[in-house]
Amino acid sequence: MKPFSAFLLALFVLAACNLPAETIEPTVDVNFLQTQVVATVIAEVTNSAPTSTATPLPTASPSPEPAKIYFSGDTNCRTGPGVKFALVSVLKEGQTVLLAGQPKEGDYWVVVNPDRSGLCWVVRDFATPIGSTDKLTIIVPPSTSTPMPLPLAPALVGWDYSCEYASANSQSLSTITVELKWQDSSDYELGYNVYRNRELIASLPPDTIAYTDVTYLSFGQAAFYYVEAWNYDGTARSKEVKGQCQ
Repeated sequence: MKPFSAFLLALFVLAACNLPAETIEPTVDVNFLQTQVVATVIAEVTNSAPTSTATPLPTASPSPEPAKIYFSGDTNCRTGPGVKFALVSVLKEGQTVLLAGQPKEGDYWVVVNPDRSGLCWVVRDFATPIGSTDKLTIIVPPSTSTPMPLPLAPALVGWDYSCEYASANSQSLSTITVELKWQDSSDYELGYNVYRNRELIASLPPDTIAYTDVTYLSFGQAAFYYVEAWNYDGTARSKEVKGQCQ
């Protein structure tokens, strides 16, 4: 090789070595960046959300129905277990009353007396419980039997009567209407009986204070009335009054 040619070749090689290198610009994946941003935001929201600490509301349990007793036959209800205790009510066949408790031993139920305040005892022969009896109150029977006090006599506070004749003939049959009113003087009566001419004409519940009777009388005939308070230990009667059409 000639010296000049070798010089040119060397010069060319040196120039090539000093040329600037080609710069490669990186490409940006916009979709990838958007996906990453969204994922980051969701993560931050999830991590910063408060944890729920709300306590669930309790569910109310329905109150159990009170136990009752159905009677398949007339049954005496007394102040304690046995015939030595005072008889305070008679529960009728087909009647249903509230059950209050039972003794620890013995074939009795203790019920709410439907005729007056308080409790009374019945034998189980004709009594069928309705509802649960598992949690009934255990009731201790009275140590001694105490008879119910006798009722006080009702005091008549007013009575009146009117007559209506069938015709102008004074000898004809007439209708008499008698209104009786009395004071409820007793706390121990189980009812009132009304008598006309010594015959029972009406049986009324306790706390009654009036009764009206209508009957027929002949001329000159009189009707006599009185009112009687009663319980199972005795009776007490009012004074007797008279009505007469003439």
